[in-house]
Amino acid sequence: MPHFLSALFDPARNPDEILLEQVRAAAIERAVDKTDPRLRALDRYRERLHEPVARALSHVIGLVDRLPTPVEISPGQYGHDPRLKALFASAEHLGEVLGRFQDVREYLARRPGPAPDDIYGLLAAAKREKQVLGMALEGGLVRRDVLQTAISFEGHQYFAPSDSEEAARAALTTLAFDFLLLQARQAITAHKTRRGELTRQRQRLRRRLLSPDADPAEVAGLEADIAVIDEELGCFSGIELGLEDSLRHVETLLEDAERRLAVEPFRVGLDYRNLQTAASETLEMSEAVASDGTRRIVLFGRIPRRQLPEPKDTLRLGRAYLGA
Repeated sequence: MPHFLSALFDPARNPDEILLEQVRAAAIERAVDKTDPRLRALDRYRERLHEPVARALSHVIGLVDRLPTPVEISPGQYGHDPRLKALFASAEHLGEVLGRFQDVREYLARRPGPAPDDIYGLLAAAKREKQVLGMALEGGLVRRDVLQTAISFEGHQYFAPSDSEEAARAALTTLAFDFLLLQARQAITAHKTRRGELTRQRQRLRRRLLSPDADPAEVAGLEADIAVIDEELGCFSGIELGLEDSLRHVETLLEDAERRLAVEPFRVGLDYRNLQTAASETLEMSEAVASDGTRRIVLFGRIPRRQLPEPKDTLRLGRAYLGA
């Protein structure tokens, strides 16, 4: 099974409670593998993670379920879909970007059998705003040097390339769940780093306190500083994070999945120059928002394989073979 959640998106199967429990069990083991494998030393780690994992799974499955029907992402659709006109500078630019999607090329290279007619996935791009001076029609008069907001999109990516809509939704759900686990792992790492800094600081303070040359006037201050560090460290002075602490990080973050990752409506009025105006037709897309401040405009879509440009290396080899 290429994605551990694939069964939930298989229209031929009706996920019953047994299947859901199997998925939750697999998700718990995935959570441990991707955060802190030492947690398996705790007798009750599965029981402790059951509800947090179930809550996080429910959240990410809901996010992906609510993605609309995939749209065609191709230069041929550029003039017909205002979302594509906003996300790309031109039809040629759209084609160039499609050719740069490394994940798509790797997906086509590694999959067995003939390539699919359409490659489903999630298009994502970062939004940039810039203040510019331009002309605007106000009260029937043309005004010059009007401050306007120009919106552009960059850093295009195509996540979870797949050969069907169902497979893409399963892959995106796995990616979203893994994103939450990455945040948990980063929290554990940051806590270890902080503990290391505090432990080293405590050791320096202790050396000053126990030094024969210690200034009596500084003793009370040193002892107070050490007490503050001991309180933050708890009962430990080592850098290594305890298993209970590590498990609590994973539990807390998964229970907070709704705040850690969200998909929100994104609506904006843009004219043909991508200038934001209230008079323009409102575009409706979605924006993925992470608690670390990352934001990406996202569009669930399908890329017709025939619209993908041939890799330059392939063209060069072909010319060499033909003696060009």
